[in-house]
Amino acid sequence: VSISWCLSEADRSAWIEAGYGLFEVAQQALRKPAEDASKGPLLVACLRAASALATSAKQGQVPLAAAELASTVLNDGKLGKATDSCRTQALQVFRSLVRVAGALD
Repeated sequence: VSISWCLSEADRSAWIEAGYGLFEVAQQALRKPAEDASKGPLLVACLRAASALATSAKQGQVPLAAAELASTVLNDGKLGKATDSCRTQALQVFRSLVRVAGALD
């Protein structure tokens, strides 16, 4: 799916820029209290998008930021009812990154 987003270098650059906004939204979601019903779904959506962007970028700051976000989510003890779905999606980010890393070898 993410490959179709990046048909040209200009497309790739635009999606990487969008990724930086995505990571800012994720950081804001992480600051929300566990009782906030929007925190979990917002983090899950951010993690899914981060995974897609990181696999299309393959190298650079976007995959690193995606890994950092996933790690932060895995270590966050204040996810409330969405703990399982957030942590599952964070693990999916790492899975995607490992697959890309294997393809680069």
